[in-house]
Amino acid sequence: MKLLLIFVDADHAADVADVLDHHDISGYSEIPQILGKGLTGRKLGTRAFPGSSTLYFAAVPAGAADALVEALRGLRAARGALGEAWGDNKRFMVTRDVTLKALLRLVADVTGGAERLGIAPGAELDAPLSGAFAPWSQLVREFRRDGFYERFPARGQAQRVEKVRARLAQEAGLG
Repeated sequence: MKLLLIFVDADHAADVADVLDHHDISGYSEIPQILGKGLTGRKLGTRAFPGSSTLYFAAVPAGAADALVEALRGLRAARGALGEAWGDNKRFMVTRDVTLKALLRLVADVTGGAERLGIAPGAELDAPLSGAFAPWSQLVREFRRDGFYERFPARGQAQRVEKVRARLAQEAGLG
């Protein structure tokens, strides 16, 4: 077993919870409203230093820990590529169930095949993921709420998830 400590901006805590659920991590603890200073600057919950972080504790099997860390790295790279559309943005469908499931599947495909591409798992994967997902910034308009279901027609959620995953993979040059 490994104990993972996951710090995330409070605005994106739900995304981490989705990743934990996707990886069948049923036992974790969440501590909201963590204040302090880190790589992204001070988060003290004040006007001068607004915001806070959320801390997740997750005890996971050793084999699952690596896959979970890689999925979180991939999610961070995807968030960077999709910019303003990420988060609780009512105009876009980027962080809705369908798109998040597609993103998680694609990130799992990429991180699982990283060795095949000559990329070592771990921190070295951040730059290649960011580079591979950078073209997604051009797709933001396709994920507008208006007309989303017409742009990704499907008979059900599973089929729509696959269509979204295929479109993201095509744009990233992964399939």
